[in-house]
Amino acid sequence: MFSRYGNPKMCKPEYREFAVAFKRDCATAFLSSYITLLAVLPAGGYLPDRVVNLALQYLTTALAQAGPDCLLIVYRFTYPHGALALT
Repeated sequence: MFSRYGNPKMCKPEYREFAVAFKRDCATAFLSSYITLLAVLPAGGYLPDRVVNLALQYLTTALAQAGPDCLLIVYRFTYPHGALALT
């Protein structure tokens, strides 16, 4: 989803308005959800391989084109004890 609509400059002109709304309203929420979902793995939880694959594909694509909002979300999940200093 992010590879298609995450960069409004790269999508088809007829989808540009949706791509802008997706990046503004949905991309960071999805990123946060995927990181939360993947957080069960180090604790011994289970996710199907397909779910892990799709979540990692989204994260890879999103972080390659990340703006400050995305990077801040990743930092908060990676270093929860240091997140207070950033807010």
